[in-house]
Amino acid sequence: MPFCNQCGADVAGLKFCSKCGAPVGDASAPAANPGPAAAPAASSGGEVSENVLAALAYIWPVAVVLLLIEPYKSKRFLRFHCFQSLFFVVAYFVIWTGLWVTGAVLAMAGIGFIMWLPTLLLWPAGLILWIFLVVKAYQGEKFHLPVLGDLAEKQA
Repeated sequence: MPFCNQCGADVAGLKFCSKCGAPVGDASAPAANPGPAAAPAASSGGEVSENVLAALAYIWPVAVVLLLIEPYKSKRFLRFHCFQSLFFVVAYFVIWTGLWVTGAVLAMAGIGFIMWLPTLLLWPAGLILWIFLVVKAYQGEKFHLPVLGDLAEKQA
C-alpha cells in the first residue's frame, strides 16, 4: 500500500496526496511510511536501562527474579529498589492483616464498624504510594520510605 512521502497518508491510486497535497511520484510504487505506524529503530545492544528495571522491580515477582540473575543482582541501585519493593509488599500485607484482625475483634465487641474507613482507605493509599515509588525509580531516584528504605539500603 503506497503512502505519501510528506505526511504518511494513504495515497493508493492518487497523483496528489489528499491530506497534504504533495505530488505522489509513481502511485503504483509504495513509498516509505514516515507516519506514526513506522517500526521503531532497534535498540543498540538490546539491554533494558537500569531505571526501567528499577521501576519494574516494584512488581514483586520481577524483584525476586532481578535479585537472582547475575548481571542485575550486583547493581546497588537495582538491589535497593528490589528490596524496598519486597519490604513494601510485606509491610502492606502485615498492615492489611492487622486491620482485618482488629476489625474482626472489634466486630465481636459490636463496634467493628470503626475499622471500616481505615480498611477502605488502605487500598487506594497503597496504590498511590506504589505508583509514586515506580515513578521515582523510573526517574533514577532512590526515594527512601521511612523504615523500609533504610532496611533496603542495608541489603543493597
